[in-house]
Amino acid sequence: MFETPVLIAFAVTLAAGLATALGSMVLFHTSANSPRMLAGGLAFAAGAMIFVSLVEIFGKSQDAFGKVYGSKGGMTAALLAFFGGMLLVILLDRLVPNPHRGLEQTDTVSDRTKIGRIAMLAAVAITAHNIPEGLATFFATVDSPAVGIPLALAIAIHNIPEGVSIAVPVYFATGSKTKATLAAAASGVAEVV
Repeated sequence: MFETPVLIAFAVTLAAGLATALGSMVLFHTSANSPRMLAGGLAFAAGAMIFVSLVEIFGKSQDAFGKVYGSKGGMTAALLAFFGGMLLVILLDRLVPNPHRGLEQTDTVSDRTKIGRIAMLAAVAITAHNIPEGLATFFATVDSPAVGIPLALAIAIHNIPEGVSIAVPVYFATGSKTKATLAAAASGVAEVV
């Protein structure tokens, strides 16, 4: 029924997907369910995902600009685009008023409910994002395990902070480490789907 390459591809895809659940393990090293834990966990997850994107995308940007402007011009254009993007975000942060009050001001059930809704939206978005990753991992591994396994490893590495970004707000909203871990794991299993 199933041939060996298909089974290997399923196993590799499952392993990459379950790395999302590894991100939730950060909760088992914390005893506080506080706004500080929420902010720190999300900051870590965002920083890790931005770093992975930067390492992955910056080189491609440099290569693409290099085809137009040459090697040295490509590096310069990529750096200008990167720092220009940072400047734009800083300007937007300063110019656009923030309508949200800080979580430190109140810690009501309403705040936790809002965070719960945000957590669910993030989980749905990351789950949807995991489906094409699973397809890419599966088909790359079926075609060539030498290509698919390194791809799965790269996806697994970036799935860990994705798990953090799901588990931390779910934990903050529900107070349940089990629910947070299950939410992260369910998102990762979507890669096998």
